[in-house]
Amino acid sequence: MLITATAMGLAGAAAATVPPQPKPSAEVCAARESGDPERYLVGSEKTAKAIFLAVEQDYRPWADKKNFPDVRVRDEGTYWVVFRMRSTQRHRAKEGEIIVYAAGHQLAMHIDKCTAEISHVHLSR
Repeated sequence: MLITATAMGLAGAAAATVPPQPKPSAEVCAARESGDPERYLVGSEKTAKAIFLAVEQDYRPWADKKNFPDVRVRDEGTYWVVFRMRSTQRHRAKEGEIIVYAAGHQLAMHIDKCTAEISHVHLSR
């Protein structure tokens, strides 16, 4: 976006370039009692995955990490969906084959970005 000085009524001045502004987040968090305004508590996939792994270690320490090595994180706007699944890279379909994956009752959950609340905890099918 260019703003010219003549648009502001200053004849003969050079045009100035305004740097692009960061986009506001899709979800604005309510201010907390601590006074921290509008910042996500869980603002990254890395943080969501770390929370998932900590909960999994306490809740399901016997999780089948050998057959289900991948932990996936999906951004759903106001929350993260985090779950354990099989690695799709280990199994490639050959010509004429179709591979069907069964989830194997692995842990899955939602993690709220603003509050870090964990919900919808279930075992995938």
